[in-house]
Amino acid sequence: MWQSAGRTARRIAAKIVRARPRPLNVGPLSHAERFDRAGWVVIAKLYFDAVLVGDLADLLEHQGTWFASFKPRLPAGGDGTEARVAEFIRFCEDWHGRLDAGSDPDAEEFDAFADVVKSESWRVVDGGGTRVLDGAPVFADGEVSWSYRDDVREGVR
Repeated sequence: MWQSAGRTARRIAAKIVRARPRPLNVGPLSHAERFDRAGWVVIAKLYFDAVLVGDLADLLEHQGTWFASFKPRLPAGGDGTEARVAEFIRFCEDWHGRLDAGSDPDAEEFDAFADVVKSESWRVVDGGGTRVLDGAPVFADGEVSWSYRDDVREGVR
């Protein structure tokens, strides 16, 4: 009887192992790019021009707006474009923090970042290629949201 129960338990365990979620195929991202040391599964990458801004995980689309967990990848003490994008992310996080706290921050504060907000340099790279964002993404509470300019993917026919 115990021998039979052991075989049954091994069969159930084997089914559980086979049923575990597997990482999604994200195409051009290598295994090392899909997993960081903490086991965070990267589904896509956010770029501003050629600058890697951060990794995206837990992607969700709702009525044309995309949402994801965001892990910044900008180097500390970066200069030029890297510094400008980092400054924008800090501002955006702060602005939304003030909004959540009940204050009434002025949307015109974003005008100071018009070069970043209105840029066509924002892109998401995933397993299907590269897509251009419709303006800048919104950063708040370690998450990011955005919409795509259209459904055309760069470099994909």
